[in-house]
Amino acid sequence: MGTLTTSTNPNHPDALRRVAFDDRYGADSYNRLLKLLGQPCVSFARIADEFGVTRERVRQWQRGWLPDAPTGLQRRRLCAAYQKKKRLMLDSLFRAFHRHARAWLAAERIRPVRSRRGYRAREVRIDDFVVALRDATTTTPRYRGRADFIYFRLPNDEFLFVAGGARSAGHPRNTFAALESPVALSLEPFAPKEQSL
Repeated sequence: MGTLTTSTNPNHPDALRRVAFDDRYGADSYNRLLKLLGQPCVSFARIADEFGVTRERVRQWQRGWLPDAPTGLQRRRLCAAYQKKKRLMLDSLFRAFHRHARAWLAAERIRPVRSRRGYRAREVRIDDFVVALRDATTTTPRYRGRADFIYFRLPNDEFLFVAGGARSAGHPRNTFAALESPVALSLEPFAPKEQSL
């Protein structure tokens, strides 16, 4: 989202704009407008209805006050991507993986893998590595597919994260330490074909 400079000086143009906007559209309306402009799934039409103006006026506000913020078409694309990621989080296995991974890894290291209809629920990337997501019914689960790592969801909100091809027996549970193991550091990332949206 674009940035807006603000000043504590009451005679600064930004402060005067804020006061004039709040006088015309109601208390705290300027902050409400900026918040709405920062949400790509809120259309310019909806913002226009809320403030009783035209969509063109909302576009002018966006260009004048948040020039780096996404435009109307960019907002629609961002919203579509957001909705697809939101649907992905409805999958219980993916949601469990994401919750566990976020406790160990920064958000930018975790990326969903695209498919024709959104994102794959049983595959994700950590950095450049492909991670297969599976439910495990035994204490020593197996995986025969191609992936750099496998995340096994175990009963009782536990998980096992192992390098692809490694035996799951003897690995510590509830840790992503396999990413830092000598085996992982020597891996060449597996590169499956990603579907374009």
